Amino acid sequence: MSINVAFFCTGNGSFLKFIEQNRDMLGKFAWGGGVNLYLLCDRECGAYVDLKDKIDSIILQYSELGGVEFERQAKCWLESKNVDYLVLTCDRILRYSLLDSYCKNKKAFNIHPALLPNYVGMRAVERSFVSDDSVYGATIHYVTKELDMGPRVARCVVERDSDNFVQYAHKLFVNQSVLLLNFLCVLVSRDQIHLLDDTFHKGFNPSLVIEKQDIVFFDSKDKEYLEI
Repeated sequence: MSINVAFFCTGNGSFLKFIEQNRDMLGKFAWGGGVNLYLLCDRECGAYVDLKDKIDSIILQYSELGGVEFERQAKCWLESKNVDYLVLTCDRILRYSLLDSYCKNKKAFNIHPALLPNYVGMRAVERSFVSDDSVYGATIHYVTKELDMGPRVARCVVERDSDNFVQYAHKLFVNQSVLLLNFLCVLVSRDQIHLLDDTFHKGFNPSLVIEKQDIVFFDSKDKEYLEI
């Protein structure tokens, strides 16, 4: 039986695009079958434009529906697709039906571009960049009603080696993308998810179950940025 994973995207959907081009790897880890991907958007965004012909997708206009009705319709659509897990790569905070269903049942995850509990909220990459931190990274956590405060389940920690923001952010994006891919491979394999403490060690936690040479990057040179 296939495992169904939906992404809630509000931007260009770069993480979902990365996952989609590595979908075959997900299928190899899936317990009992393949993996189906779905896309939920609250506006016509880059993710929808680029992926609607590859992934079963829907737009529910948040600006017209409002929060309560948007989440109600989103929940109905996700349930109609038998979605097992919801991944947030968006700028929306869930407060209503989705929070009461997927989030409270520990079926929703958010990927945050900082080493939580540091830099909660928006513009985390920019705030991390102007700090004097020698390491930075990304965190995957359960979604709860408290912003970015859900139990943490995966993390990547990279060394700061550039004072150029574009290079700094790109290195984070590469490692963050692999972090998400690796976590989803663990998730769909039905392996046990362990909670993390706040001790930061360079690299990936949990350790990678995927092979570096099997990852399809947007640019083949990106593999040089991996901190493993």
